[in-house]
Amino acid sequence: MAENRIVFYPVGNGSMTLLQVDNRSILFDINILCASEENGDYEVVEDLEEALKKCEVKDGHPVVDVFIQSHADNDHINGFQEYFFEEDEPENLTANDKKGERKKIFIKEIWCSDRFRKYDTDGYSMGEDAKAFRREVKRRIDRFNAGNVLDGNRVKILGDCLDEDDDEAIPDGIRKGIGETINVVNTSSLWAEVRGPIKQQKGNDEEEYNEKDEDYTGSKNRSSL
Repeated sequence: MAENRIVFYPVGNGSMTLLQVDNRSILFDINILCASEENGDYEVVEDLEEALKKCEVKDGHPVVDVFIQSHADNDHINGFQEYFFEEDEPENLTANDKKGERKKIFIKEIWCSDRFRKYDTDGYSMGEDAKAFRREVKRRIDRFNAGNVLDGNRVKILGDCLDEDDDEAIPDGIRKGIGETINVVNTSSLWAEVRGPIKQQKGNDEEEYNEKDEDYTGSKNRSSL
């Protein structure tokens, strides 16, 4: 059994934190950087994989019990396509393995805000990893609607809906609102309480929320979990 611990990975301006409790792994954001002379040839992904395997391995694949995306900035989702199993049914995990290739990390459950569905605008370009994450969340919502909530298909959308026109697109069964608590992957000692994102508050700049303005770029940090 892995020891309980928190690992803050050295990923520059981005974010990547691993919490391991009761032999469960919760990963908050990813920014997987390649080894370089500047970082002493430190491989973030190798360190992560080694840590995950101490808790659980599925058909040779490292396992994340819950992956939490704070917001869609590229330095908070960098490496998602290359290193994580996505856009496919969980039962195809092993079938898609190819000899000699790195086994992708398997995510049992995803948590994010409803801003996962942000689109490119003149002021903001969504990266390819963020687009892949958006497709994976949509796939999981479709699986929920079909009654399939097995490991690898589960998703929760947290916080207030900041885009009122899209509120009905999220099924009630996967939305968790402000103040609600969540038992984290059936651990006996770890709960999460939803504190954001929240709708516009007194004193906040109006332009952070006015997406009907064609020049809107929005505050992605403001919409973070």
